[in-house]
Amino acid sequence: MSQVVARLKRKSVEVCKVMSTDEDIIAPPNLGDKVHFDPHYKPEDGQWLTISDFSKTAYAIDALGKDVNT
Repeated sequence: MSQVVARLKRKSVEVCKVMSTDEDIIAPPNLGDKVHFDPHYKPEDGQWLTISDFSKTAYAIDALGKDVNT
């Protein structure tokens, strides 16, 4: 299942599920050529940077660790 999650401009600042479908909302990119993130590395064309355990690192924003209001 694919989902679009957003923080909507309302009086409440909760994160809400906006769209949900069994089909792909956006076609996933080919992540075959990926390198672990290093701030000193410049990726080549078509190369992706990855961060392991993203939600458990300092890179994650607060909203990623909270429950989502569906």
